[in-house]
Amino acid sequence: MSRYSSLTFHRHASSSFVPTHPQSNSVLTAKIREKKYEYENLLQLKELSAKLVIQMEQLEKKMETLVGGTEAVASVLENWQNVFRIINIASGAEKSKKAVSSTEDDIDMPETLVRIPISN
Repeated sequence: MSRYSSLTFHRHASSSFVPTHPQSNSVLTAKIREKKYEYENLLQLKELSAKLVIQMEQLEKKMETLVGGTEAVASVLENWQNVFRIINIASGAEKSKKAVSSTEDDIDMPETLVRIPISN
């Protein structure tokens, strides 16, 4: 008990007794240093998390653009399928017309290309 008689105890916030002894001061200093290091790491984590949120929001906007672009590409591809089907039907009609009128000219003429302007 003589060892503890020279120590005075202070009530700590967590309801534990902390002796005021030179050795305990170095322990407390080390704990404070450790907590400061943890706090700095938490601040850095908070900063990096905020940057990650910003990057995710930018990624979301880009994904929305991609979705819109994908829908446009799907629409174009769907239209091309219709164009090819119409060309196939027209080619079939030309062949059947040529078979009926084979007595006329036997010269194969190139197919007519018609350009139709598309307004935006």
